[in-house]
Amino acid sequence: MIIRALGGSLVLGGVVAWAWTRFDGGRVLEPWLGYAPVLASDMVSLWIMLTTGLLALCTVWLVLVESRNYLEGQYSSNRRSYAKVAEDFSRTRNRPWPEFEILRPYVTPMSRLLDIGCGNGRLRGYFTREMLRPGFYHGFDQVAELLHIARKRYPQDHFFQGDMREKLPFGDENFEVVTAIASFHHLLTVADQRAHLREVARVTKRGGKIFITTWVLPTKYRWRNWLRGRWRVWEIPYGQDKEPRYYAWVTESDLRKRLREAGLEVNTVQTVKGRNVVALATKPE
Repeated sequence: MIIRALGGSLVLGGVVAWAWTRFDGGRVLEPWLGYAPVLASDMVSLWIMLTTGLLALCTVWLVLVESRNYLEGQYSSNRRSYAKVAEDFSRTRNRPWPEFEILRPYVTPMSRLLDIGCGNGRLRGYFTREMLRPGFYHGFDQVAELLHIARKRYPQDHFFQGDMREKLPFGDENFEVVTAIASFHHLLTVADQRAHLREVARVTKRGGKIFITTWVLPTKYRWRNWLRGRWRVWEIPYGQDKEPRYYAWVTESDLRKRLREAGLEVNTVQTVKGRNVVALATKPE
């Protein structure tokens, strides 16, 4: 695509330059401008000028198109990678994190809880039947293979498949608690993060809690990404097959700012053991 666009710019610039000099283009503009501008001393210089302009326009267009295609490729890669390693990934995601204790006081046995990016339902496993009754947990994930595992483990709860970048398939003010544990960092642009948090705010009841964790990306992957021009979105492989996964770098200040932009009250944002950035927020009454 790039070669065709650049080649087309060179040819089109040459044709326009030839026509301009052949038919005295400056004279064509004289009735409107009151004079005949001299845009170039000869056809070669005019061709250079026009081609440079066309190349600049093509470059801008290509950067925009290719950037969007590359971004979609990263999202698709995440989806494929998690589907491929679902069984192995699930085996490594059974134990609760200490960070869950921050959320625990805000969950009652009859809290309607939405877990975005639920994977195999690990958070459901953390809450016993006495802490959160069956049927009050709602898991949401884009990977069918992980949802299949979750449904087998917790048949009395509810699971939905969808994309975090799209409108959540739930009504307004539907949940007392909404969580996104190790999933928010897979929203790779600020625009997608903002749109998602607006949806989170929409489906959360007034006075409800929002709990989010994002990974502090390991510095050992820094240079391999920076040398490839990946500053804010890093590729980090998983497993023996090095399945590529893409993560947005989300700092404490980033997360605090995004939550406030969504109209949420930030209760706390902290980094736990240098591993995860954890945020707790409230939807205003």
